[in-house]
Amino acid sequence: MKAGDGLVYYSPRTGMREGEPIKSFTAIGTVADGPAWQVEEQGGCFRPWRRAVEYDRAARQVPIDDLRTWLTSRSGGDPVTQRDLADHAATDPMMTSHVLRTLEQKGLLERRDHPTDRRAKSFVATESGAALVNRAIGAVETCDRAFFAPLGDRTPRFTAALRRLRDREPD
Repeated sequence: MKAGDGLVYYSPRTGMREGEPIKSFTAIGTVADGPAWQVEEQGGCFRPWRRAVEYDRAARQVPIDDLRTWLTSRSGGDPVTQRDLADHAATDPMMTSHVLRTLEQKGLLERRDHPTDRRAKSFVATESGAALVNRAIGAVETCDRAFFAPLGDRTPRFTAALRRLRDREPD
């Protein structure tokens, strides 16, 4: 990833092995300028690389089932536009446009002309885009389990502490 790339976090549950299922997109941000760094070994041979991310603090958690339901209900009526998605996810419209453009360039999304609004574009996932989402969810869940395994039964407390830090009011 490079500076300016968008990043969306999917969280399958509140903790690694325990924890309540949330199956939600829980954060969105943009990769900040600056070098990547490699963290210390996390168990086994797992040494992930990190990049600083500037998070959109106005974004809200969006459950994947709610998003699927919303998109499905929309598919029977008006097409889903960039503005619709930005409004629904509480994200910046320009960042949403950038993310959608990148997905289109990678063949994961198809933009279409809106049938009634000449200024708007609608979008739909390609077959390969939908398949990638399904594979990615499984990969994220596997990675989460491996990364947080050393915490054992302390994972829910750790997750709650991170949320308190994330949600605190700035000084």
